[in-house]
Amino acid sequence: MALTFVQVAFSGLAVVEIFSFPAKQHVCCQQCGGPCQCTSVPVCPEGVPLIPDGCQCCRMCARQQGEACTERYLCDSQRGLQCDYSASFPDDPGECVSQTELGCEHNGVFYKEGQVFQPSCALRCRCSGGGVTCVPRCREDVRLPSPDCPHPRRVQPPGKCCKEWVCENMNNSVLEDALRGLF
Repeated sequence: MALTFVQVAFSGLAVVEIFSFPAKQHVCCQQCGGPCQCTSVPVCPEGVPLIPDGCQCCRMCARQQGEACTERYLCDSQRGLQCDYSASFPDDPGECVSQTELGCEHNGVFYKEGQVFQPSCALRCRCSGGGVTCVPRCREDVRLPSPDCPHPRRVQPPGKCCKEWVCENMNNSVLEDALRGLF
């Protein structure tokens, strides 16, 4: 079942995308944010559910296995399909795939959809939509020199994951050696 996409502008208000099944055309959904302009309810092929689009504005036929999908053109969740963006460029559509097929690869390791993992003690990552999102577990704060700590620096304490700030004064021989090299 091939789908054809055509974009049509309505007097500058919104862009409505029309898709066609063989010998049929249906208004699917529009860009979110404006007033809804749904002209008709599409007639879906047998076994394909009619669902609200991603804007919760118009009704659309759920995308099936292998079909293009976006945040607006939703996959058939009743069949366990999810939009996979792992092979897509930014702002390009994804492809509807079975949730059992969806996953992510990070540093040569494959992770399942929804799996949370730590590639290092300093990062916590999640596999979602075919992509990996990571957040640091360590603080990335900055410590400026002050009278009580004129030469702050970050060090890796033995047995700890995150670097910590330490204060060194001018009596530190390592710091004095480094300063001698500058002058």
